[in-house]
Amino acid sequence: NACLGCAQASCELREARRLAGYRLQARLGAGGMNEVWLAWDDAHERDVALKILHDRPSEAVARRFEREAEALRALSSPHTVRVLDFGASDDGVRFLAMERLVGIDLERLVREGGPMPPARAVHLARQACSSLGEAHRAGIVHRDVKPSNLFLSMGERGDHLTVIDFGI
Repeated sequence: NACLGCAQASCELREARRLAGYRLQARLGAGGMNEVWLAWDDAHERDVALKILHDRPSEAVARRFEREAEALRALSSPHTVRVLDFGASDDGVRFLAMERLVGIDLERLVREGGPMPPARAVHLARQACSSLGEAHRAGIVHRDVKPSNLFLSMGERGDHLTVIDFGI
């Protein structure tokens, strides 16, 4: 029994916070149709952002979710969030595992820090256009371009923008 040596309630809680091969760690956000969790990928020993579709979606919503996953996997821009895996758990919960990004979305950045210098804004806009241009050439339309879906990571090489949540 996997629960030997620990309280039954904590084992049940730990198991309840698992989805397929992922261990849910913390909820990062929620939308009308899904939630995004920080999760641990047991198979690849890495953190991922796990987008989980709410229970019992309509067939049209489920198909759109799968199309988003398949379409994003085909894109290679370094400014488009990478899809690592997608599927459904044994009980039918649909999920999409994406690279975990560390940083801040542009909505929060501007809300907390105020307007950014024009040169930085242009630099970030070019990166967003790189992602969206590749997607458009592939026939993919981002249905929800807004500052909260533009994610900024700041590293040794400067600002790196990633377009997230295509909501195809």
